[in-house]
Amino acid sequence: MVAARLPKFIRPVLTKSLESSGRPNNGNDIQNEGNIKTQRVNKNLSKLKKYKKRQLKKRYSRKQLKARKSKVEEKKIKSISETQEEALKYLRIWHDDYENWKFKKLLQSWLIKNALDKKMLPHLEFRIFKRYIKKLAGLARQNLIDRCSKATDSQILDTKEPEICVGLADKEDLSSKHLVCQNNSEYSVSTKRAKKILAILSETSVQ
Repeated sequence: MVAARLPKFIRPVLTKSLESSGRPNNGNDIQNEGNIKTQRVNKNLSKLKKYKKRQLKKRYSRKQLKARKSKVEEKKIKSISETQEEALKYLRIWHDDYENWKFKKLLQSWLIKNALDKKMLPHLEFRIFKRYIKKLAGLARQNLIDRCSKATDSQILDTKEPEICVGLADKEDLSSKHLVCQNNSEYSVSTKRAKKILAILSETSVQ
């Protein structure tokens, strides 16, 4: 009732003073405000710590990924060379010591896959491989036929080898000319091997 009699610009001030006078002044409000501030500070600190941890993890993860990639590449190189040695040894044992030879499907698959590559299957082992495939049967035989057929069907570079060596490179650019001729010679080796393998498989039919 007192506030109603006073002017309008004084009423809000008086009502606030009355409300504040009605509250118990025991310091609880100040403590609550302090607790809220400390909670906010603690939350911000925890967020900052988490952010720093994430950044550190990203840095370490990048380094670890690079290290893992290098290790994986090294393992691949080692595994390829080791598998090659095992496959070549597998062929030699079949040829030289057949009594102690044991069939290994994985090594046979590797030989079929790399039969046309002179780097993976050298000349001496390829001669043994030509004897080995005479008794090849089933899906392995068909896979080898398919690979060799694809190689012989795509022999355009092999038939035009002299023209490519002269025509695609300038006379002054000997390095590019050498590379083109080298690639064609490697291609011709694979097609020659494919033709030899197909001839052997056509002569020897396994039921």
